[in-house]
Formats: sequence, C-alpha cells, structure tokens
Amino acid sequence: MSQSVVIPKIGARNSSAKDAVILALSTKWPLSLKEIHSEVQKITSNDLTYQATHKTISQLLEERVLEKNGKNYQLNTNWILNLKNFSTNLEETYSGNR
Repeated sequence: MSQSVVIPKIGARNSSAKDAVILALSTKWPLSLKEIHSEVQKITSNDLTYQATHKTISQLLEERVLEKNGKNYQLNTNWILNLKNFSTNLEETYSGNR
C-alpha cells in the first residue's frame, strides 16, 4: 500500500478527527491511545468518543501516516518526508522554478 499525503488543517477548532490526531502527535510523541484521545479533546471542539479516536488511529495506521511503537503511537517519519517532498514540489511548481 502506498502512503497518502494527508495535510491537516492547522489551528482549526473544527478539525476532523484525523487532523486532530496528526496535530496532537506533531507536538508530543510518542503517545498512548488514551493520551492521544485526551489531546484530541483539547484540540477539537467536537465531542469525539474514545471509540472514534481508536477508529481514527486505526485508519491512520492503515494509511501509514502513523506508526506504532509498543503501545504508543507517533507520526511515521516516511509520511513526514513525503509531506515535505509534496510541499517542496508544490512550491517549485507554483513559483515557476520547475
């Protein structure tokens, strides 16, 4: 399965569950599922259930945005690199340097 480029909405109180998990793990890592759920509750105005947080993490693991280390989760460094490359290529394309 190839990695997808998921670009989170930064600073939006109405963030999706995926955005909130990514944002939480962009500032603190690695975190347990319980810790991620707590951070997501602080980030988003949605009342996301623990079950919904678990489902979101499972989806992000499948998409290879996250990786699991023991019982903790963190952003996948390959996904971060893909996101960086996507951003660089986009910038070059729009600045006419390509």
